[in-house]
Amino acid sequence: MQILIFTFIVGSAYFIARPLRQLVQSTTNRDRTIKIRAWFYEAYLLKKVIRKEIDFLNDKVSKFDEDRKKDALTGLMNRRAMDELVTGLIVQLTPFSIIFFDIDHFKQVNDEFGHDIGDDVLRILAKIVSQKVHDEGFLIRSGGEEFIVILPGKKPKQAIDLVEEIRVLVAQEVIPQISKPITISLGVSNWDHTMKEGDAFKRADLSMYESKNAGRNRVKSWEVHSI
Repeated sequence: MQILIFTFIVGSAYFIARPLRQLVQSTTNRDRTIKIRAWFYEAYLLKKVIRKEIDFLNDKVSKFDEDRKKDALTGLMNRRAMDELVTGLIVQLTPFSIIFFDIDHFKQVNDEFGHDIGDDVLRILAKIVSQKVHDEGFLIRSGGEEFIVILPGKKPKQAIDLVEEIRVLVAQEVIPQISKPITISLGVSNWDHTMKEGDAFKRADLSMYESKNAGRNRVKSWEVHSI
């Protein structure tokens, strides 16, 4: 008799606790698709309250995750987001071209017009280039006046042609806040599975500085592999 009573108590406790276990599981996994069946009213109400809080927290976490990958000034991807993007491309062995560029004589803009206008120039530049690479790849603000473009699957010649179009487009666009255009210097490299990631980025960076040393407002490319 005592064994039957004990079995009944354990079984009842299991069924009573089951909705709570499911709630814990859905919280741990952040899985909103898990169905929680509550057979008594209090558990049903508790399920609704906790589910609402779980959804709220999940939304907050997702928003935070998006914000930490976004440049606050321009709304572009930041270095953290780029690192995740590049890691994914490398894992999938997807070749990509890399473009480094920054604004020529940007310090003069800040000195002459102030940092608020300098920020406006950065936003306008980001918009101009974003519209050009929107369907081609990803634009990243790496810091200050420096930007990076990642072009998955682009052959080096295709990347260089696109970069030259960007350079000309920027040089022709009058920035209203400073009543004149700006120019940018660009460097191009690419990555494939035979290379180290760091080498490909270093080559793009060196090519950009070669553009600056050659007179600015131009494109230089590393001797790249054919994708």
